Formats: sequence, C-alpha cells, structure tokens
Amino acid sequence: QHLFCQLGAFVGFTLEAVEALIDAGSGDLDPLEAISALVGQNLVVVQPLEGTIPRYRMLETIREFALERLEASGEAPATRRRHAEFSRDLAIRAEPMLLGTAEQTAWMAQLEYAQDNARAALVWSVSAEGELAVGVDLAGALGWFWLMSGRLLEAQSWYDELLERRHQADDSLAWAK
Repeated sequence: QHLFCQLGAFVGFTLEAVEALIDAGSGDLDPLEAISALVGQNLVVVQPLEGTIPRYRMLETIREFALERLEASGEAPATRRRHAEFSRDLAIRAEPMLLGTAEQTAWMAQLEYAQDNARAALVWSVSAEGELAVGVDLAGALGWFWLMSGRLLEAQSWYDELLERRHQADDSLAWAK
C-alpha cells in the first residue's frame, strides 16, 4: 500500500523507479514481487512492450486515488523530492550517451518515455515546496535531448522559468549548463 501511494507521484514508471522507491525506505520488498502484486490487483497496468524495458502506469483515476492517499500520509513532499531526483539522475546518466554512442537511440527512447515525469519534476522544482537546484540540474541534463528531439520551445520555456528564479539559488556550475 505504501509503495502504491508513492508510485502515484510517477506518471509512468519502470522497475528501476520501483527499486529507487524501495531503496529510499519503502521497506524490504522485492521490487519485482511488489510490482507484480500491484499488476495482479489491477492497480498498475503493464504498457505494451517497446524495446526491452517493461513499462508500467496507473489509470488516471487510480493514480489520483494514490496521490490523495500519499497526501493524507504526509509523505508527499519527500516522495515528490525522490521522484524529481530520480528523473534528474536518469537525465544525467543519459546525457553523455546522447552524443554519438551506440546506445543513443535507446537512451533517446528512454528519455522520450520519461518526459512526463521530467515535466512533473520540473514543475515541482519551481514550486514553493520544490528545490530549484534539482530542476536546474534536470533541465541542464535534458538540453541535448530537447535539441535532438526538436523540443526547442519547451526547452526555452523551462530555461526561462528557471532563470526567472535565479536570484533564489546558489552559484553552482549547473547554471552555466
């Protein structure tokens, strides 16, 4: 139940996201058993396989219920932070793989799938309860992806949004990116 509520923060997710939530304190669950149980209870849907990585999602009404339960538990801020940090870490791992590597196509597809989560993480990072530094790192790491996928207006919009809050942040090198 705890994992179900936390997964509501994700728009769609992979087993890697489930593992990250469990590692961050959702208990000593086996990630595959946990996700299998949620699929078996029809709380999580397996998306059609594209490539080799199974992807999961919740129907929107179920996700809204999970988010309501997450808010009621008082763990929403910490879970949203973990969600944003997971999105940031994925983008940071992907960034060097986008420039002329054999894995470029696979990483582009993975970032394409993760775009709704990246957007949610960016929205959180510029919100009152968010952390601007996470959004700056995430947007910086997504730069090549946005350029290569033709999302220049989206990139500009997020960069403008973050730069408007520049006075609220530290002087990290992430701003240069």
